[in-house]
Amino acid sequence: MAGISAAASGQDVYPNRAVHITVPFTPGTGADILARVLGPRLAERWKSAVVVENRVGATGNIGTEYVAKAAPDGYTLLFTATSFGTNPALVRTLPFDPVKSFAPVILAATSSVAVIVNHQVPAKSLREFIALARGSRSDFAGTWGLTMTATELVAARITGAKLFTGSNGSVRTSAGLVPKEVAVKSSV
Repeated sequence: MAGISAAASGQDVYPNRAVHITVPFTPGTGADILARVLGPRLAERWKSAVVVENRVGATGNIGTEYVAKAAPDGYTLLFTATSFGTNPALVRTLPFDPVKSFAPVILAATSSVAVIVNHQVPAKSLREFIALARGSRSDFAGTWGLTMTATELVAARITGAKLFTGSNGSVRTSAGLVPKEVAVKSSV
């Protein structure tokens, strides 16, 4: 036989206790939804509890730091998104090393980038929105992260205008599109 089972070798079978999946973003974001869909399926397959918990803040760095400092035993997992790859370029000092502190396990999803406006904004295309931004003296609300940073850089280059001010999370910004609290959102 080429292999030996963990039980036969005297090792514990993984997992033998609850696995915690940390999502470093607000509840309701894409990463959170995916983790909560996958959690019960992993629990069923593993015959062990899987707990999904949000540790938000600093564009994902608070939850990411928490996982980086956890015991490297496979019982605390990070379910992250694009900011994991972009934060090292945007933040001078991180409390973790994104390469040495983590081992990739799976690519769970990919997505596209979109700029979304409230229906009251008179722009019906990106071209119209850029023209509107050129003539605007007000900021639009948004969430800090890769998509907003990229949109902000493009807008600054094209219009010379600052488009975004900070907001408390992607889901809150999305919800603000409907009651006209938020005019535009950059999203994946």
